[in-house]
Amino acid sequence: MRGNLETAFLNPNDIAITESAAKRLFGDEDPIGKTITSESNHHGGERTITAILKDVPRNSTLGFGEIDYFSTGGFTSEGAKYAWEDWIPTDGWRPVNTYFLLREGADSKGLAAKFPELIDRYMGAEIARTNAYHLQPLKRIYLYSRKDYNLDWYSGDIDHIYQFGAIAVLVLAIGCINFANLTTAQSARRAHEVGLRKVSGAYRSQLMGQFLGESVLTAMVALILALVAVKLVLPEFNAFFFKQIELNLLSDPLLVISLIGIAILVGIFAGVYPAFFLSAYEPTETLKGAFRAGSRGQWIRKGLVVVQFAISIILIASTGVIYQQLDYIKNKRLGFNTEQMVLMRIFVFDQNTESDQRLAARYATVKEAFRAHPNVLEVTAYRWDLGWGGGIIRTIRAEGHEGTDWRMPLLEVDEDYLDVFQIGLVEGRKFDPIAFPTDTSRAFIINETAVARLGWDDPIGKSFEWVDRERNRKGTVVGVVRDFHYSPLHEKIGPVALTLRHQQFYNLGARVKAEGMEETLAFFEETWKRFAPADQPFEYLMWDQQFEHLYSTERRVQALTLLSSGMAILLACMGLFGLAAFTVEQRVKEIGVRKVLGASVSNIVILVCRTFAIMVLIANLFAWPVVYFAMRNWLAGFAYRTDLSWWIFVLSGAVALAIALFTVSFHALRAAVSNPVEALRHE
Repeated sequence: MRGNLETAFLNPNDIAITESAAKRLFGDEDPIGKTITSESNHHGGERTITAILKDVPRNSTLGFGEIDYFSTGGFTSEGAKYAWEDWIPTDGWRPVNTYFLLREGADSKGLAAKFPELIDRYMGAEIARTNAYHLQPLKRIYLYSRKDYNLDWYSGDIDHIYQFGAIAVLVLAIGCINFANLTTAQSARRAHEVGLRKVSGAYRSQLMGQFLGESVLTAMVALILALVAVKLVLPEFNAFFFKQIELNLLSDPLLVISLIGIAILVGIFAGVYPAFFLSAYEPTETLKGAFRAGSRGQWIRKGLVVVQFAISIILIASTGVIYQQLDYIKNKRLGFNTEQMVLMRIFVFDQNTESDQRLAARYATVKEAFRAHPNVLEVTAYRWDLGWGGGIIRTIRAEGHEGTDWRMPLLEVDEDYLDVFQIGLVEGRKFDPIAFPTDTSRAFIINETAVARLGWDDPIGKSFEWVDRERNRKGTVVGVVRDFHYSPLHEKIGPVALTLRHQQFYNLGARVKAEGMEETLAFFEETWKRFAPADQPFEYLMWDQQFEHLYSTERRVQALTLLSSGMAILLACMGLFGLAAFTVEQRVKEIGVRKVLGASVSNIVILVCRTFAIMVLIANLFAWPVVYFAMRNWLAGFAYRTDLSWWIFVLSGAVALAIALFTVSFHALRAAVSNPVEALRHE
């Protein structure tokens, strides 16, 4: 790095940037001492560059483009002061992360055990009663935060790694089974070679080593082809999954060793049975011509086919369950109406200014401006988008529960919010700051679940208090609304409170007519330019797009499972195609005799297909229980979920059976229409 870290952050507006940021902003000039302007909700303003840091790897949890540090001696904005000093221990917002560098051999559990005492000593008994702090290793933050502490804002999830890894193993297993099946089925081609080598003095272990070596060599060649394919599809993969994965073998020797190790293991796994099978031939049988290819190990081959199609059925059925759940989510009544809603984050650009100077302070004027077009039906201003689980968890004190703190999200909304989103009012009234001026500071609306949790029979007029660090915002409950899904369907509806507080508005929502959408959006863009900063382009989202973002992980899982199912079916069909060809070849004389005795084409086709159909039907018996337990576990991650429909299991089995019969029927028809004279002339 350049600069001195000990003196880099002496002033509130000092900043350190990375080498790549310095190159992008200043080229070859020395950036130390230069000033840049930072745009941020809480940390916007002019900054003086005091240090240049080395770039952090893309896959680091600590990845950044720049680092701000604000000393306690002063702050450049009200937003920065609030983020660093005025965070409220009784709230759920934690804008600052704290990292510990422990001494070598330090007891992290012993340190964490001292936290309650430290909180009580420095923050007070009340905070100690409602707050807890934990230590989490840096390496676990990205993949394990949801698993460890149910933190959803980290993009990684180890459960998805397990899911995708399991799918990869299943598809790989099908490929290995294909190799083993086709190698043993065509064993006659190498039987004579085995006999000659044994007569010449070769040991069985030597023959097994040869066959395993051939299998491993095949796997190594496949690894090279796979790396080429990955290199080609990786850009599309990254774009679809919003990742920045790079395949750079030169900079990651551990990855190279791992891939080679996997290829060797796959080669051994795929080749161990053929090696054992082929090396067991007796030279007396193979050299005198008494050996019949395919007569050995046919039950094992059939068992492997059953396993292949069981895996394929598992993947097909899993795709069906995922699709059914997503369709259930999309069509479930959420307790609010989002049809033809245009969402715009117009109030977020000046969050670093004083609250009474923000655009949100003029939200009524902004609403009227956007409502002026005849295609606009309704407009509302609010902070958090519905469905995302937004709303900072607040500490609430309620009448009849003195001495007890309740925790629930608090949604900042305007007086038109309930009407625009059509959230049903059960009792009481809506916000009305004109008729009731105190609604802007002393009125709350809660949902039915909150009423039930608080045990109130008559909630209207009950005292309701939001515990704030600076002052407690005391008020009363003026209304009760029906439960609505302010969080994703992974979570059950919990208690929630709404308050009329414009200082924290982020979003503007407008319900528009379906016709004339281009004209409406053009009007919105023109109106946007009247209020938003000049350098902020017009941006909007339709609710359908919001839904896609909200459940994008599930949709990507569905897409990957569908792709894997297709690959599994394709590989299974390739193996079945080769095995069917070999089976027909072995039974060509039997088929010829049957045709001479009067068997029809349909009789021959049924004869050939029957064995494979039975194997696929048996595969269903193994696959269905696996799908049931696996998908039941996956659906358990949703508080609101569809049922496991019986037709998905039947349909997956029927699809697998139809594909298998279609694959086999090619060889069956060819055998059925062939001339029996050709098959019997050499008898």
